[in-house]
Amino acid sequence: MKSSQDDVFHSKPCSEEEGSCLEDKSSDARLEFEMDDKGISSRKMNSTFQKHKKSSLFKGVIFTLSATLCFSLNAVIVRYLQNVHSGQKTFFNFLGIFIFSLPSGIYSKQKPFGPSNIRLMVFLRGIFGSFGLFMRFYAYHFLPIADVSVIIFSVPIFVTIFARIFLKEPCGWFEGIMLLFTIVGITLMTKLPLQFLQGEERIDVLTKDHIFGILMALGSTIFASLVYIVIRKAKGVHHSVILFNFGWIGVTVSTIGTLVFGEFSPISCGLNQWLILGLGFLSCIGQILFTKALQTEQATLVSLLRSGGTIFFSYLWQLLLFREIPDVWSVGGASVICTCVFLTIAHKYFLSLPPDSPIRQYFRSRVPKP
Repeated sequence: MKSSQDDVFHSKPCSEEEGSCLEDKSSDARLEFEMDDKGISSRKMNSTFQKHKKSSLFKGVIFTLSATLCFSLNAVIVRYLQNVHSGQKTFFNFLGIFIFSLPSGIYSKQKPFGPSNIRLMVFLRGIFGSFGLFMRFYAYHFLPIADVSVIIFSVPIFVTIFARIFLKEPCGWFEGIMLLFTIVGITLMTKLPLQFLQGEERIDVLTKDHIFGILMALGSTIFASLVYIVIRKAKGVHHSVILFNFGWIGVTVSTIGTLVFGEFSPISCGLNQWLILGLGFLSCIGQILFTKALQTEQATLVSLLRSGGTIFFSYLWQLLLFREIPDVWSVGGASVICTCVFLTIAHKYFLSLPPDSPIRQYFRSRVPKP
């Protein structure tokens, strides 16, 4: 005959998908010092939860940095294949996402187009994501990798504005100041002030291709921001459903875009064919790792690591592989934009803390009282 204590020791552990039951039990501060009703010390339970929490933290960091590395290598391939039309590279990228998402979708036994009540949101996520990636690949063709990455990863600033418009979320003076400084950073990166110099110091840097690349990067940023808004409306959808619809919608959009703005051309044999294959593979793996990171760790930390990691890898590949040294305007603009992004993420994290949080109490104690 089993005792109640045996039942406790042999209870089924909670899975990651269902959420950790230890987290719920350890939320009460008394568990660290008291005995539960079965006579079992909660110190061991609290220790187990701490180990699980540290393991999840490392998983989230590894998933995020691995996804960031995949996306940065994807950008390197896009920049290297200059003789292939940007729309055609986008087509192969989406084709890889579509093909590699099929096994996961079949295994998960999910409805391919998602639940009927949020099917429109899934479709809009595919549309916005497709246009955003299509424009990003065009921007990589005309601008350095690092410049495009910095402009695109000002997304958190624009998400705040769109969340105010479409989701009626609060947007105060802090968000307005960050948006203003982000525009200043983008202006510095475009070297627009050089156009207003007089005499021999005036440098004409805004060529037609440069302007087109900047517009594509900004357009990609806007569509990426709208993706975040749509995702807020489509919570709980399995990642295989998102990738499947992202893939087939992207293939359709890139096919039409390539036929309108260019044409499909044969891929030369050798290295280029392997790079095209790697383009789709890295994109799909990056999307899966990024989704797992969001499921494992807080979105604030994931956004911070991805923004910082992408900018770091972009400048690294730009220097090592393409021998492109950024000038003072690019570095200055990137510094302003990165500062705004990190401050915005830190501000959102601070507001999400409970009133009795040690961090809130620390800053509150150092603010002079009127």
